[in-house]
Amino acid sequence: MNITDRLVEYGSMARPDVRDTRIPEILDAAARVFSKDGVDGSSMNQIARESGISKATIYHYFKSKNEIVQKLVSRLFEEDVPEIEAIVNSKRPVVLRILDYSDGLCELLERNSQLFPILAEFKAIGARSESVRQVLRGFFERYILVFEKVLEQGIQRQELVPDLSPRPCATALVALIEGCILLSQDTGMALRPLLTDSVAIFLQGLEV
Repeated sequence: MNITDRLVEYGSMARPDVRDTRIPEILDAAARVFSKDGVDGSSMNQIARESGISKATIYHYFKSKNEIVQKLVSRLFEEDVPEIEAIVNSKRPVVLRILDYSDGLCELLERNSQLFPILAEFKAIGARSESVRQVLRGFFERYILVFEKVLEQGIQRQELVPDLSPRPCATALVALIEGCILLSQDTGMALRPLLTDSVAIFLQGLEV
C-alpha cells in the first residue's frame, strides 16, 4: 500500500460517516420543535438547540427549514411503503387486503401523531408552492397506482363488479382516506373507527 492509499484509509478511519445518525437526530429534534411551536413559529436556532447540533452542521444537511419539513413528511410516507406494496403481492381477497391496510395505516399514524400538525402545515404550504404540490402529487400518485392495481386484481378474480373503473375508484379511495385523516385532525374524532368504517362502506359498493 503506497502513502496515498494509507492517507485515504487513515482519513476514512479518522472521519467516520455520521450522516446516518445525524440526519435522524436532526429530524427527530425538528419534529419535537415543530410539534410544539409549529413550522412557521420555529427557527433553525431552536432545532440546533433541541438536537445539540450546530446550526452550521444542520445547514450542511438541509438547505432550509422547509426542506426539513419535506423530509419529515417523506419519512412518514416512506414508512408506509412496505405496507402499501404488500397489498399488491398478497393472495388474500382484495377487500380484506384493503381493510387490513386501512387498519395498519391507523397504527402508523397513531405512532406518528406528533407529525399530524407538521403534515397539515406542509399541505398548506403546497397551496402556494408548486414544488411542494409536486412532492405531494408524487406521494398520492403512488397510492393511487397501488390501489388501481389491487382493484384490477379484484376484477380479474371476479371479487369486484366487472364494470368497475379501477383508476377513478382508486383515486376516490385515496381521497376518502385523506378526507378521514383530515376530518379526524379537524374535529378530534377517533381516527381508527372513522377510517376503517368509511373504507368498509366504500368497499361494500364494489363487491360482487
